[in-house]
Amino acid sequence: MAHIRIFKIILVFSILINIILVYQLFTIYRSTDWCFKRDVALLHDEALRACSMIRSVLNNLRGGDNITALYEIGILEVSLENLHRLYEDLHYRYGIGDDKLIDIADKFDIISMTVILAIREKIVKNELSNGEVRLLEKIMKTIPRAYNSIVFHLKLPAGLIVEDLNYPISADYIPPTIDEVLEELSSIRMEAYQLGLG
Repeated sequence: MAHIRIFKIILVFSILINIILVYQLFTIYRSTDWCFKRDVALLHDEALRACSMIRSVLNNLRGGDNITALYEIGILEVSLENLHRLYEDLHYRYGIGDDKLIDIADKFDIISMTVILAIREKIVKNELSNGEVRLLEKIMKTIPRAYNSIVFHLKLPAGLIVEDLNYPISADYIPPTIDEVLEELSSIRMEAYQLGLG
């Protein structure tokens, strides 16, 4: 009789402990899911900000307003550094993807630290060439493609796709693969090297 009573007490406590553990797991999952969605939203906003900064820099350069373009190129540097950090966070915090996310993050860091700095110096000296302007346009087109490839790779909702800012996205749009984006970022780096930008 005493054994049955002890068994019932142990059973009740084990059920209570399991309920508490399941609740804690649910809370952890919910907070992790919320943080993940927040980080993807931050990446989305940063990709849009970087593209709009490049567009604004190009418009100001074409209009002859180099001072505003210099200010905006500084914001662009910070935006590209934020993209670097956010891509790394997706990999390290959530274990998403493989080293390709780190490669994308590193490419944005290189673009920010070398290419954009060299372009800033050219703007200060008023020596910006057409090739460097085309390079900025190429960077502007690659940023949303990199983001879209990650969204597609992670199978996130299609509503998070960033438009190319030049071309509307059709219903059958399929983002590039991560490998294609890495090739585009590498070609930007090579083109910058050929232009003498680092």
